[in-house]
Amino acid sequence: MTPRILVLSILDPRGEHGLAAAVRTAHVLGVEAIPVPTGILLDSGGKRPRLQKLRAGLVGDAVEAAIEKPLDGMLIGLLPSYWQARAVARVLSKRLPETMVYAPLSVTPGTRPWLGARNWTKQAATILPEATTVVLPSGAGAELLLGTADADPSATAAAVLDAGAHSAWLLGESISGRGVDFVAHGSQSGVLDYPTGPEQPLKVLPAALAALLAKGLPLVEAIERAHRFARGVGSPEYAAAVGR
Repeated sequence: MTPRILVLSILDPRGEHGLAAAVRTAHVLGVEAIPVPTGILLDSGGKRPRLQKLRAGLVGDAVEAAIEKPLDGMLIGLLPSYWQARAVARVLSKRLPETMVYAPLSVTPGTRPWLGARNWTKQAATILPEATTVVLPSGAGAELLLGTADADPSATAAAVLDAGAHSAWLLGESISGRGVDFVAHGSQSGVLDYPTGPEQPLKVLPAALAALLAKGLPLVEAIERAHRFARGVGSPEYAAAVGR
């Protein structure tokens, strides 16, 4: 039976980020993705895209309907409003999927302005603690959790775990053609040091992790395979897999 995951994020009509990229990633990895849009990116004539948020009641009802059937996993991306966060948290308080990846900053560009203080406070208190893995860019994650983008990744990861999440994956910025991620779960931690390419792994990595966890892979193996998958996006093999 094909594993099923529920995916919440915004819809980018260009298909580069958010819901479309996540659904495509799950499909490539052999997992059925049930999409629930939380907003739609609208072109603003070359300026930062404008976001049309969907009504919180619609988002909450869609999640509640989807979760009535067995789910193997869930990916929560950008919830751009406090009311959406409250509606989703209410549903999750009744029933949780087997695994959940939480990646609130996985949509680029310009995610942070749509994640205001009140919204983030609600998500940090109700959604983050339920996550199997929290995936964040290292600097932006540190700013969200610790108030400074210069905090050490280990301190940011500790804040994620202290909040109740099972594990944290902090994505480092590319420096001189290499990237260093920090991963922590329980009392264990480690780094992923790798050559970086032109693609932005954040747009597919959380979905890859959610799909692999839904397929029953252990956390460490799922992280390693999701990492390799994200690095391969844009390769001829990936293009063949998605039918391009």
